[in-house]
Amino acid sequence: MPTELDLSRISTSLENVPILTSLFSIEFLGNTLAAYLTAIVFVFAVYLVSKIISWILKNYAKRIIAKTKNGLDDAVFETVHRSVTFILVLTAVYFSLRSLVISASTMDILVKVIFVLFTFKITLEIERFLAFAIKEYFEPLANKQKGFAKAFVPSILRVSKFIVWALAFLLVLSNLGYNIASLLAGLGLGGLAFALAAQEMLSNFFGSVSILSDQPFKVGDFVNVEGYSGTIVNVGLRSTTIQTIDKSMVSIPNKTVAAANIENISKRNAYKVEQTLAVKYDTSLKDLQAAVEMVKSVIRKDKDTDSETMRVNFVEFGESALEIKVFYYITDTSSYARILDVRERINLKIKQGFEKISVQMAFPTQSLYIENAKDLVQARLRSKAR
Repeated sequence: MPTELDLSRISTSLENVPILTSLFSIEFLGNTLAAYLTAIVFVFAVYLVSKIISWILKNYAKRIIAKTKNGLDDAVFETVHRSVTFILVLTAVYFSLRSLVISASTMDILVKVIFVLFTFKITLEIERFLAFAIKEYFEPLANKQKGFAKAFVPSILRVSKFIVWALAFLLVLSNLGYNIASLLAGLGLGGLAFALAAQEMLSNFFGSVSILSDQPFKVGDFVNVEGYSGTIVNVGLRSTTIQTIDKSMVSIPNKTVAAANIENISKRNAYKVEQTLAVKYDTSLKDLQAAVEMVKSVIRKDKDTDSETMRVNFVEFGESALEIKVFYYITDTSSYARILDVRERINLKIKQGFEKISVQMAFPTQSLYIENAKDLVQARLRSKAR
């Protein structure tokens, strides 16, 4: 890229041509016609070079990029392709202006104008790139999950655009000599209130972005989050709605959901069941063994359990019953309702099996034994007779 010194040498060479000396020596605003012409020719030359680069990119680089499956590199290419001519020409204009004799105040204004144009172009291309990336990445994710708000992806796009342009605006203000900190401080309490409200809104918004990108759950999943257990009904821009087992609707802010430990029961490949079956103490050893084998058989034969990891054992002489410990996994975890159906089916078959082998299930009872009960009764009767 020619510098200020190079452009001055070109201008001087043109002025030394005898025929053109008188014409090019004409001065206007402190610069000769040759100096202006040199600056214009330089800018035009850079423009031609940028077009050549653009043509090479379009006819060669684009063919290579088109072979990839990832659409993100296409967006990067389009951003560079659209920007190359503008940026190179704007840079050439800057160096051309620096080669001319211009007052410091005027040059300062022109440089700031160039900076504003440059910032505008870069911001515009960043906005376009973000729009493509968001639609390419988030839209398919949102379409897969029917319960996500329809305005979710457009809202991400609008907020992203706002942030990009707001940052660009602050950058331009700073370059123009404004103190950004003082401007923000000048907003006062109203600005503080707005900032706090915006912070809350943005926290929930980015929480929803996090939920959509990480996908810890989808609509219809049964989850435990922040002490609530239920089915995901909707994921909106501000909150996630859960329908609990008692049919209550609970809305949890997305910033809270994004930061919480989420237990997604629907994503389990198996659901663990542990329970204790109590049978009466007067159950014979033979009947107790038959009860254990019956429970094993019920669980083993069920199509929705893992028979390999199942455990059924007589483990405890309880206070009021003989205790059989049951442990097994339910393999059908498509929904919590399905898990409950499987547990009910198994429990009913176990109950039926107990009835078939005449083993009675126990409930908490206490037996009170009194020594010499006959003597105590007679003594009590004698005391009443007196």
